Amino acid sequence: MQIHILMPILSLCGVSWSSDGTDNLTENVAESTEEASVESVATLRPWAQLQTWATLMDQDRDVQADPASYGDPEHDVGFLLRRARLGLEGDIALQRDAASGASVDYAISVGVASPYDAISPSESDVALVDAFSRVTLPSGGYTSSLSVGIQRVPFHREGLMSSVDLLFQERSVGGAWIEPGRETGAVLGQQLSLGDGNGSLWFRGGVYNGNQRWDGDNDPGLMLSGRLEYLQGDAYRTWSASREGAFGLGVAAQQNQQLATASSGLNADMLARWRGWCVQAEFQTDTTEPADTLSAPAAVSSTTTRVGYMGQLSHFLVLNGVSGLEIGARFATLDDATHRDDLGDVWTVHGGLTWREVLPFVDVGVGYIARGEPASADRPNDSLRMWTQLRPVLF
Repeated sequence: MQIHILMPILSLCGVSWSSDGTDNLTENVAESTEEASVESVATLRPWAQLQTWATLMDQDRDVQADPASYGDPEHDVGFLLRRARLGLEGDIALQRDAASGASVDYAISVGVASPYDAISPSESDVALVDAFSRVTLPSGGYTSSLSVGIQRVPFHREGLMSSVDLLFQERSVGGAWIEPGRETGAVLGQQLSLGDGNGSLWFRGGVYNGNQRWDGDNDPGLMLSGRLEYLQGDAYRTWSASREGAFGLGVAAQQNQQLATASSGLNADMLARWRGWCVQAEFQTDTTEPADTLSAPAAVSSTTTRVGYMGQLSHFLVLNGVSGLEIGARFATLDDATHRDDLGDVWTVHGGLTWREVLPFVDVGVGYIARGEPASADRPNDSLRMWTQLRPVLF
């Protein structure tokens, strides 16, 4: 979808590489008309992402003795390619006068990813990750935006954070399972500045196919979502090399009408960062009901409600200008059916650190993961993991 938007723009414009070693493409287009003169400045940034895991110790080595559970990938000692992606992103600034600030930004990426846990479906095929364009129009203290394409559904904060910035390179067990993920659709945003130093209010509402497909909607209904939050600073990152503070408090709701099921969900989250310390907390719940089970099989046989919690505390220790150690711990839970106690009730505790920018564009981390299923017998199921990340701008 995004390719059809981007290519005509590039083909109509004279594109030249900057000769001073910068990492972007710059074009300048000036067209005179009888009404106004429009200047366009575009940037294009290719990037790559590679996340590799090494399981150093795993207590769960017998699948028959300890079956799969949520949040447990069942990795024995060895290596794993968690994510591998290639992408393009950029923006086009369009100005009719010096103070306009109107712009278009875009992103296209493809890649592969290993399943979150042993219950998740395989994601080993190369697929579109993001493919969207967004128009942003500032006006006084308001900023309006409209994005279309494959994009994250604005539901919970952890799900909207890039995997590049996650402390443990994976999301909490509740956040991973009770989230809409990425969908094809349109999102309207309205952001209101509350004045210098007072932050802003940001609302995003979207409509999507609701079937996690980019080639059309085969369901009778659509997915609807809405998120309202207060923001001060960059509240979508748990660390800051400059030790800048940030605060975010958000609530969200979503509803999805599919052929065999109808579901709705609620979320509340917060993030506070101050002097290197960061506290993050989230709550998610959703309810799914069977719908037209004669035409398609339903994922549930009766009304089912899921609940997840997450709390994380971390500290970023600056080593030099951009490098530092992010040290933290996270507790998370998931109850996949609140009306019964079963093996779908799990908790996880992550503890470890990530060395940010140990080399340019390179992160390295290590952590211990403790897991428990309260309804099962006491079976050791912990693991020790090391992870690396490479995220360069290619040129």
